Amino acid sequence: MDSLSDEFWAKIFSTDKGVTATAKLSAIETKKLVNSYDDYYVEDTCGTKYKIVTKKVSAIGDNYMSDAYTICIIHPQGKKLQCFVKVLPQTTALRNMAKSSQLHDREIKLYREYLPALQDLINQHGIQDKIHLKSPRLFYAHLDETKATTEIYKDPDNDNPWSALINMDDTDDFETIIVLEDLIASGHRMNNKRVGADLPHVRIALDALAQYHATGIAYLRKNGKPVPHMKWLSEITIMEVNPQYMFGKAMPGQIGFLRQCGEPELADRLATFTNNINKVLRYEEPGSMGPLETIVHGDFWNNNMMFLYNNEEVKDISLVDFQIVRHGHPCNDLGYYLLANTTGEFRRNHLRTVLQEFYRNLIGYVRLFGIDLEKEGYSETQFFDDWKARLARGFLFALMVLPAILGDQAEMQEKLAANDKLMSELKPSDDDSDEIKTAKKESLKEQTEALFMDMLEHMVTNENLKTRLLDVYREMAEQSVF
Repeated sequence: MDSLSDEFWAKIFSTDKGVTATAKLSAIETKKLVNSYDDYYVEDTCGTKYKIVTKKVSAIGDNYMSDAYTICIIHPQGKKLQCFVKVLPQTTALRNMAKSSQLHDREIKLYREYLPALQDLINQHGIQDKIHLKSPRLFYAHLDETKATTEIYKDPDNDNPWSALINMDDTDDFETIIVLEDLIASGHRMNNKRVGADLPHVRIALDALAQYHATGIAYLRKNGKPVPHMKWLSEITIMEVNPQYMFGKAMPGQIGFLRQCGEPELADRLATFTNNINKVLRYEEPGSMGPLETIVHGDFWNNNMMFLYNNEEVKDISLVDFQIVRHGHPCNDLGYYLLANTTGEFRRNHLRTVLQEFYRNLIGYVRLFGIDLEKEGYSETQFFDDWKARLARGFLFALMVLPAILGDQAEMQEKLAANDKLMSELKPSDDDSDEIKTAKKESLKEQTEALFMDMLEHMVTNENLKTRLLDVYREMAEQSVF
């Protein structure tokens, strides 16, 4: 069977009696009775029974803002359908962050609204054989809108964007769930994120990105900036909410790292650069980013792409985790990807070549929609100017994700578990006095800040991480990015 109806998926994942989607998945996995399941079978509208087999597949460092499961639906005749399921993280701090920043809300809307609109545009131009949106199919999604989430990510001048996390209900009663095509079942897998991407992987990743960006450019030209019926694409995301606070907290650790590595000049330059973080990562109004303005992926790094291989030769790719898509410039995604996912040696040997290839591909794909950017006056020289002007964004994201890519995942697991325990102990109760409630909230605030900033600051004493970070710093200093 190729697919099942939304009603079928709803029958599996709809919740009642306070049982959440996460609880259902966990219970099926551990063979605990949930609701009225009969040995983990479910019937469709025709009375056919399907067996359900569930396995948790996410680990710390793979899906920070989701817990992930694979589910196998087995027909009585033996046919199988695999799917990949994302739910809110069970770790309290990460769950609260995901809920308050509405990451899953945005991703569900992308799969339901934006990607289908892009595909319609491709179909209208009859170029389905030339442009392919490399993403998994959405089988089912449910966005829990019965309880208001705390919308803290609206004010870029908020001096503490983590503050509202402390006041959120940390119970497991949220039912948001996303059910996608299981790419693993079709042979896709992640590239080794601890080894920098090689030229074949980079070329396939950037070609897929060029197709996605080109279709976005054409769509915005046709529908406006912002798109009137998709204003959520222009709403501020977690990345633009007082980045001085978010990234600035990590900088003392980075500065100390540079000093420890015998790079006092780079440390001093980074200390000065830290004062400009809000300017570098400022929110950009739709319509202000020039002729290449598109809807960027926003989190374009190795964790969010799955590759397909033939005899270990990479052949295709699928892009995943569209949780912070927004109006932007293609170079936002490019800088992030190339600085965080390739080595200094790769960039020294191939950077200009892959950027030129991306530019040529992008121009060619946009032309398929009847838009000739070069005739409009845009040039490769201007593209490289845009690349350099936006490189500081990629620099900051590389500093954030490199420790996560190359760090000690077991240690991170321990930190999150310890944080969960402490947050449970410090959660205010109805019996607490106002003074105690205030003190607990302040402690929770400090603990939440410490956790996330430690995840950014964490410098593991391994040579791979040290080399990758120093290469980024030296390249960016050479190009006067900081």
